[in-house]
Amino acid sequence: MRGFYQRHCVYLPAIAGWFVCSAALTAFNKVVFGANRGAFPCPLLFTSCHFLIQWTFSYSVSSLFPDFFGGAVVKNMSWKTYLGISLPCGIITAADIGMSNLSLVRITITF
Repeated sequence: MRGFYQRHCVYLPAIAGWFVCSAALTAFNKVVFGANRGAFPCPLLFTSCHFLIQWTFSYSVSSLFPDFFGGAVVKNMSWKTYLGISLPCGIITAADIGMSNLSLVRITITF
């Protein structure tokens, strides 16, 4: 049983970080896109800027710490493999965040 936790619980901090960041982003988006608050009219433009910042950060971190974040693996990866792995994940993630931001214009979130 100890081997199971050593192999799989290593992901728990990343998963917890994802949920914390997701909740914080939802609260931030409520302020930015809310009709009674910021009422920003372009949620997909906002998402595009968000992805540019996210890409810049992740590229910088993986370049600074290639052994820990797998930067060396990505640099040695072929374009076919890179596009086969990254493109579907990127499209699904962009659609998820873009649609979430778009939905915040139409629905309300109560806290």
